[in-house]
Amino acid sequence: MHIGALKKEAGQDFGLVRISLPNPQEPASENTFHFSLDRERLRRTLRREGRYLLRSNMQASSPETVWESYLLLTRREQAFKDLKGSLSIRPLWHQREKRIEAHIFVSFLSFCLHTTLRNLARG
Repeated sequence: MHIGALKKEAGQDFGLVRISLPNPQEPASENTFHFSLDRERLRRTLRREGRYLLRSNMQASSPETVWESYLLLTRREQAFKDLKGSLSIRPLWHQREKRIEAHIFVSFLSFCLHTTLRNLARG
């Protein structure tokens, strides 16, 4: 049970350690319990560290286009999070089609304004 709790706490890093547990009837001792660092797996993990792997169904696009699309998506999501957070907007449920369209329009305008101001601030 303790190892299960440690595995959950360690997350993916748990896979970097090899553990040999004693049988249920054996006591835990130096001879029955072993652990070691999986150095090859650690090397592979360190080589991938800080890199992204994007999978896409955009077959006709170059990898650069896929990456730019991904960055644009993350910027959009961040903009909407910022707008919701700073304005303390609660979920809205509109009943009329005109109000739904107006809400989408205002949201899009605020996104455009946020993006324009961010780009001007970088400029």
